[in-house]
Amino acid sequence: MQCVIVATAGHIDHGKTSLIRALNGFEGDSSSEEKRRAITIDLSFSNLYFPEIDKNIAFVDVPGHHKFTKTMMTGAFACDVLLLVVSAKEGIMPQTLEHLRIAAFLGIQSVLVAITHKDIVDVQRCEIVKKELQELIASLKLTWIDCVFTALDDDKSIQSLRTILATLTSKPPAIPLFRFYIDRSFEVVGTGCVVSGTVQGDCVRTKDQLMCCDTGALVSVKTITMHKSKVDFAPPSSRAALNLSAKLGELKCGYILSKKGYLRGFRKIDVVLHIFDGMPKIAHNSMIAMVIGSKKTMARVLLLQDFVLKDGIHQAFATLETQEPVFAIFEEKFILKDGTFLAGGVVLNPIADPLGKAQKLALLRALLARDFAGAFAILVQAHKRGFGIISSMQRFGLRHEDALAILQTLPSVFVDSSALIVYPLTQIAHLQNIVCMMIAKNKNALLSEKSLCLRENWASERLCAHVLTALVQSGKLRHKNGLFLSTKSEICDIAEYVKTQIFDALCAQGIAPLAPYNLYETLDIDRQSGDRALKSLCAARKIVRLQANLFVESVCLSGVLKQLRDIIAHEGFVDVSLVKSHLGLSRKYAIAYLEYLDSFADIVKQNQRRMLATQG
Repeated sequence: MQCVIVATAGHIDHGKTSLIRALNGFEGDSSSEEKRRAITIDLSFSNLYFPEIDKNIAFVDVPGHHKFTKTMMTGAFACDVLLLVVSAKEGIMPQTLEHLRIAAFLGIQSVLVAITHKDIVDVQRCEIVKKELQELIASLKLTWIDCVFTALDDDKSIQSLRTILATLTSKPPAIPLFRFYIDRSFEVVGTGCVVSGTVQGDCVRTKDQLMCCDTGALVSVKTITMHKSKVDFAPPSSRAALNLSAKLGELKCGYILSKKGYLRGFRKIDVVLHIFDGMPKIAHNSMIAMVIGSKKTMARVLLLQDFVLKDGIHQAFATLETQEPVFAIFEEKFILKDGTFLAGGVVLNPIADPLGKAQKLALLRALLARDFAGAFAILVQAHKRGFGIISSMQRFGLRHEDALAILQTLPSVFVDSSALIVYPLTQIAHLQNIVCMMIAKNKNALLSEKSLCLRENWASERLCAHVLTALVQSGKLRHKNGLFLSTKSEICDIAEYVKTQIFDALCAQGIAPLAPYNLYETLDIDRQSGDRALKSLCAARKIVRLQANLFVESVCLSGVLKQLRDIIAHEGFVDVSLVKSHLGLSRKYAIAYLEYLDSFADIVKQNQRRMLATQG
């Protein structure tokens, strides 16, 4: 099925809701307050299905009253086409213009015009209104699709509008990532939690696991309903109601659903702002209401430059500091609205970066021009210890393979395609210096890419392997048995050397030895070799494993056990407190020795005390 979402917009009382009713029989103003006041207050949703072409037109009827502009924005944000409804009698009115501006800011480029009330004016008046609308829509750089003069009692005009609606097409997804802003959340008896919204980016299917980005909660899709029909999946540009495995009140209007691991939220995002010429400018450090998707939050606007006029629109880069985390994507549109002030914006950098002002401006210029190679070059230099592209879909709208292809064209970078990290080449020299300092300090250091990666946790294994291999090629290291050694190393048998080093160290450390991984780092031994040596020493009963990360030399252990039994003989029992006071050990070591003592048949444990079984 082809799906197209159409937002009906226009000034109050110009006949939007009545026109929808004439098209599909749906009564939009259903609440008692709407009926009492005879205006649309909330968003209403309906559809018009064309079975012969298997196409569904979903209507979002938005309020026309100026007091409900923010509600209009949440309804129009993901629509494909704007159906602008204008009364032939009144012509262009304030909300006509505001709704068109909002459509332009939200990226709804296509406008279909329905001029209503043709039955109460003459043809000349209809043509005048049409011409004025053509000029207005062109001035806002929007695309005029067509225009139909309508009257509710003129079936021919309504059918003409239906015919045009059947030709509409949806916008291709900007980013192929499933996102679903919740615009309604409610409980259905016998069904549970149901949320409605617009499907964006990719399909959603029954049994899908989704994450509510705002709460981190995982939910599963039990059923999907599209315009009162149960379906197995809902495609992009469709209105859907999802029955989810969530608790009552857990999901709220403004929350966003997506697949796990794709979206991160930030309270700082970098954007470009747009204000139409002749409208008031926003001041630096202003607090203003922001609408992005169905989320409404307050944002502080930190201008990074003065506004510049271009093609009738004032433009400026800015950072928005929002009261709530925003889970935005690259090039997502939003609105800033406060009273008579209206501005639009585009998210350029949805992920906070540690950039200076000059760097940030250079980055935003590159992103605005979709110069991703230039943007990557700036970000790599800003992230000296590695710039990750795991979030390339959210950050740039790029798949990992597309981002990697661009990165491969950059000079002076090292790309780890498996870890999805890119480093400036200066970090290779930095890591080489670290290795050279290690072998200068200890000529018998045993290195591997894994041990170096663990030691310098900012560096990926592939980067470490590249650095170690380069040092072999330069004659500073040699490769033996999977390890990298200094060319000055005197080690003949690596396995015996490692066992001797570890055993001697454990003997020296006595009853409070280091954890293995700390011991390996102290001795400059890679983990795999160290683990093998510990296993061999335990098999030879030269050391004993008390806990997962605690190994003690056997003679030292015998001495501790004797002292513990001496304490029992003197005190009648031994516990953590007595071990700490008599042996000077920390609680961690005290517990480990007491638990090892439990393995002896003549020892019993009562509460936290150990004593001889004959005493118990």
